Amino acid sequence: MTFNHDLGHLPNDQAQQREADQALAAMLRADAAEWRAAYIHNDGFSDVVMQRVAQLPAPTTARTFGRYFTPRLVIVSVAAVIGAALAMFGSGGGNLLIDAVMDLATFTVTPSVVAIGGILLVASMAAIITATAER
Repeated sequence: MTFNHDLGHLPNDQAQQREADQALAAMLRADAAEWRAAYIHNDGFSDVVMQRVAQLPAPTTARTFGRYFTPRLVIVSVAAVIGAALAMFGSGGGNLLIDAVMDLATFTVTPSVVAIGGILLVASMAAIITATAER
């Protein structure tokens, strides 16, 4: 609820001020009663949850790259780099992406499209192996 008061006609005497204050207090009481009526009592569930959250262990610090530096990651990353280099230089002047997009637009399967597919496959495999590596 809002109290709309004409600011051009401010109450000048105490009686008008008291009346405005009483009207505002009545509106605030009505609004508070509305909120109280809508409150759902949860028998302390929120307090229990907050106490348990406070008992959780502190978050771990940021992990370093060394923890993820596994032989799997190295093998897959090296294979991805070698595959990308072969595809880039074997696709006619390094225009692999442009050629592949143009060929895909015309639904033509060419070495450029196959190379982009291979790069995406190797990249997705690297992501899967990295995500599933033992921690």
